[in-house]
Amino acid sequence: SGFLDISSFGSLCKCHPLLQHMAMLIPALAQYDFTWLRNYDSDWASYTSVPARRDLAFLALVFHYDLHLSSAVRYLGEKYTGTYRNVDAICARLAQHDIQPDLITHFRRVLSHGGPAHLNAEVSRANMLLYLREGNAKSIPQHEET
Repeated sequence: SGFLDISSFGSLCKCHPLLQHMAMLIPALAQYDFTWLRNYDSDWASYTSVPARRDLAFLALVFHYDLHLSSAVRYLGEKYTGTYRNVDAICARLAQHDIQPDLITHFRRVLSHGGPAHLNAEVSRANMLLYLREGNAKSIPQHEET
């Protein structure tokens, strides 16, 4: 990705044998077709561990996205992001089991938006504007009024 110059990357690889191994896999997996990972696997329930083929494909995917796991998961979609869930139906079913309404509300938020519910953090306005200009905060333009 160019994040490290070649000298720094070489130094990093000397830190641990697994980093050297990973570095050798980058060019080896550069042309690996990982697109099949998005397909439904009808044998999933029979697995007792993650198949090596799937591990390798996921590693190729993560390399493709420069180790940016959020992008890799977003590419995979549905079962990895939970977009297949019917949140209304799940919450209605929970309500049938005498679960406190405020717990169901929190659960709905987690399924719909993720967590945490509250975040305590401080950041300067200048740093936040830089973060926005660099394109790292896609949700900010959607909520500029807040």
